[in-house]
Amino acid sequence: MKCKLKILFFLIISFVNITAQNAENKSTVEKYLPGLNRIFKLHGIIKEIHPALEHVYPVAIAEEGQFYIFEPAANNTYRFVKQTAITLPVPKGIKAAYPLQENDNKMTCVVTGEVFDSMDGYAIIFHEFVHCAEFATIEMKLKENLEIYKLAMEQKDWMWELNYKFPYSGKEFTESYSYLFSAMDGNDLDAVKEARKKLKQHLSKEEYSYMTWVEWKEGFARWVENKVRSKFRINENHAGRTEPFNRTTFYEAGSQLIELIFKSNPEIIPDLEKLYAFIQQ
Repeated sequence: MKCKLKILFFLIISFVNITAQNAENKSTVEKYLPGLNRIFKLHGIIKEIHPALEHVYPVAIAEEGQFYIFEPAANNTYRFVKQTAITLPVPKGIKAAYPLQENDNKMTCVVTGEVFDSMDGYAIIFHEFVHCAEFATIEMKLKENLEIYKLAMEQKDWMWELNYKFPYSGKEFTESYSYLFSAMDGNDLDAVKEARKKLKQHLSKEEYSYMTWVEWKEGFARWVENKVRSKFRINENHAGRTEPFNRTTFYEAGSQLIELIFKSNPEIIPDLEKLYAFIQQ
C-alpha cells in the first residue's frame, strides 16, 4: 500500500511540474506574439525599399537557455513552432541571422526579447532579414568563387567571417580607409576610386577579398537598415565610423559606398550580384 501511495505521489508531483512548465511556456509564447506580429505591420511600411525586404523570416528568441522558434504564417502573423534547448552559447542581446541548427538549419533571425522594446530593435530585425534574403538568393553562389571562403571551409573555420585576422590597426590601412571616408563624405567619386586603388595595393589579395565581402554583405544590410530607420523616423546607425577601426567599420563604409552607387548608378542596386561585382572591382 505504501509503495502504491509513493508512486501516486510521484505521478501527481510530475503532473503538477509538467502543467506548470507548460503554463510557463505558453506565457512566454503569448508574451512575444504581439511584438512578433508587429513585424508584419512594419513590413508593410518598408518592404518597397528593396526586393531584399520582400519577405519576412523565422525568428528564434533566446531566453533562459531555450529557443522559442516562430515561423511566418499565411495570415500575416507568426505562429509558435517549438521550444528547444539552445545547443551553443548565445550572448545576451544577440541580433544575428544564420542557419539555425535548432530550426532544421533554416535561415533564422536570432534575438533576445528586448529587441521588441524599441523601433531600433525592429530596424535591426529587418537588417537581419536582409541577411536571410542574401542567403536565400545569391550568397552561396558568390561564395563558390570566393577563395577566402573555400580555404576557410577546407580548414573547417566556420566562423571565418567574424574571426578573420584583418590588419585593422595597420598604418597604411587606417590612412587609406580614413581617406576613403573623407572622399565618400564629399561625394568625390574620383577620390573614392583613388582610395580603393591604394587599398588594393596595400592589402593582400585575401585581405582585400575579405574587406570587399564584408562591405557588400554587411554594408548592404546596414544601407537597407538606415533606409528603414529613415522610414521609422529614428536615428541612423553609423557605428564603426571612427578609429580604432574594426569589422563594423566595413559595415559603415560599405553602406556609404552603396549610397554613392545608388546616387550614380541606381540600376545596380536591385541586383545584389552586380552590386558585389561593383564593390570588389
